[in-house]
Amino acid sequence: MTTHKEMLDEFDPRAAVDAISARRLHVERREAVIRWVLRALVTVGFVAVWQYLASRSSPLLLPEPYEVWTATWEKRTFIVKEGWVTLQEGLFGALYGGSGGFFAGILIAHSRRAEAILNPFIIASQSVPKVALAPLFVVWLGFGTAPKIAVAALISFFPLLENTVVGLRRIDPAFVKLFRASGASTWQMFWKLRLVNAAPYILTGARISLLYSLLGAIVGEFIAGNRGLGAAILDAQGLFKTQLMFGLIMSLTMLGILLYGLARGIETIVLRRLHMNVQVDVTSVTP
Repeated sequence: MTTHKEMLDEFDPRAAVDAISARRLHVERREAVIRWVLRALVTVGFVAVWQYLASRSSPLLLPEPYEVWTATWEKRTFIVKEGWVTLQEGLFGALYGGSGGFFAGILIAHSRRAEAILNPFIIASQSVPKVALAPLFVVWLGFGTAPKIAVAALISFFPLLENTVVGLRRIDPAFVKLFRASGASTWQMFWKLRLVNAAPYILTGARISLLYSLLGAIVGEFIAGNRGLGAAILDAQGLFKTQLMFGLIMSLTMLGILLYGLARGIETIVLRRLHMNVQVDVTSVTP
């Protein structure tokens, strides 16, 4: 009969860790396969329902998926060019709006007085529908890319602001006491404790701000645009090219998905470098 000491002598910690890692990797791969299979089934089901409804409707109201694909492929060069314009407007809007939200969030998180002063104005700026502000930006900034970037920046400002404030304030007091007891300066406490702790919140807010900025660029193009996917959608609507309009909308959707996936990948890399795996709730804002 094997004694307890003999069992301990035969136990290999490295082999146990490897076995656990292999099991976890197997489970993760299986879950990934299941997710992709379910996504494929949902996509096929969506296209099938679309085809069924389109076959019983007028092409002006609901074109068939193949007709949409054909119209989109014929205009692929045009769609890429206009998509690049919209992407630039969205990225610049996210850069300006996100930077403003980040630094404003730092200020508000460290100053209750600044929060009391700025909050009414920030809430007021987000309460006004951006569609109503877009014509004013056109009057002030002209018909170029500036008003589209301004709308995109305004929409992308708030999510990053709120998540920065929440992340910087939601910190364990024990860590603050530990840093103070270690003689850390205010800057060291901010840079090595508060900012690192807030990283998941800030990155999540940045990811959502990026999507909102793309939406803001489209809103600006709807109001006063002669370039971009938003303007192209309006042109296709005016010419009753429903197939192309559907294709442009699908292209815009794919652009948003790619941006979201890129931002999510960057977020994952940064959090892994910081040895974090935190899922946080993002502040939801209705543009």
